Amino acid sequence: MTRRAAFTMLLSAVLTGLSTVRVDAHFSIPARADGLNLTLEVVALDIPEGEEGDVRLTVGSHRFRLYVLDEGYRPVDGADIKLTFHPPSTELGAQQILTPEGQGAYRAEGAFLSRPGAWRVAAVIRLPGRTEPIVADFELDVAPAPSAGIPLSLWAAVGLLLVLGGIGVIALRVRRRRHG
Repeated sequence: MTRRAAFTMLLSAVLTGLSTVRVDAHFSIPARADGLNLTLEVVALDIPEGEEGDVRLTVGSHRFRLYVLDEGYRPVDGADIKLTFHPPSTELGAQQILTPEGQGAYRAEGAFLSRPGAWRVAAVIRLPGRTEPIVADFELDVAPAPSAGIPLSLWAAVGLLLVLGGIGVIALRVRRRRHG
């Protein structure tokens, strides 16, 4: 095995060990407000490998989708919706306008949950033909981001490096004995 081949194998093993797996972890929070049936769906994005089984909502990037249904559970389209994210221990919050997706679904994506604690997400819904907005609050308990620890696949890459290094040393010694 040439040095170049060994280096290529090592590099691919290390890069594989550092990769993340895209896993969607869903959290749905229902609410009712002024005759509307609402569901805030929070989808955690880019969970590090090995954290797939963790069902806590954590600090990081998320997709937020608000489903708006009327009293008869029919989708409500044409609404203007804004989410305000209120972090723990403060009333100040970041606002995000949701993009309509159709069939009563409205979406935003980003890293709005920036620290652990009890968050309040306020949905302000403006319906066509109605002057007063409808407001609904959703409570989210946000855990700290998973620790960065060394993933198991990185340990496997280190082990592969040691094995390849050992094979290389043995190959050099055998080669020297034959030619020298």
